[in-house]
Amino acid sequence: MRVIAGTVRGTILKAGRGLGIRPTSDRVKEAIFNILGERVLNAVFLDLFAGTGALAIEALSREAARATLVEFSRSGIEIIKHNLNATSLAERAEIAAVDVFGYIKKAANRGEKFDIIAADPPYDRNIREEVEEISLAKRTLLAISENDIMRNGSILFIEHSVFEELMHKGALEALSTRKYGSTAVSFFRKK
Repeated sequence: MRVIAGTVRGTILKAGRGLGIRPTSDRVKEAIFNILGERVLNAVFLDLFAGTGALAIEALSREAARATLVEFSRSGIEIIKHNLNATSLAERAEIAAVDVFGYIKKAANRGEKFDIIAADPPYDRNIREEVEEISLAKRTLLAISENDIMRNGSILFIEHSVFEELMHKGALEALSTRKYGSTAVSFFRKK
């Protein structure tokens, strides 16, 4: 796993496999950032279920103004710290060692707004979700739509299983879903 582009391009990041962390593949990460394009420049970036911090680090390398990385796992937080220090991007990053859903509510109460929100909640790439069960991806989409943490025109993207379809009405407009093997990435924009 490496930084694809920007000021720290080519830096190898610690992956932390086997610790319950499933990092975004370089192929998927590159595709996401190609879609985001110039939106990343000077953006305020929020990385939910940050894992290794790879998505926020990629944004910072591509000149995002700052990033907040939300991760509850102690092992994930240690990997994020290592990767931020290895890339010398720590001064533009904040780590929130809290539950994602609690963070979203508190950020909304504080009036925080983000330009780009990334969410990569845990999911099994090869198993279909039970229809009755609400996945972490769907819970995240619902929480963000119910809590005002996006500016008008801001982008949210959520990684999820290709077997799951994310659709939402309300404050968020579905833009597209891209599939990369067993991973899907759905993009939404605040109306």
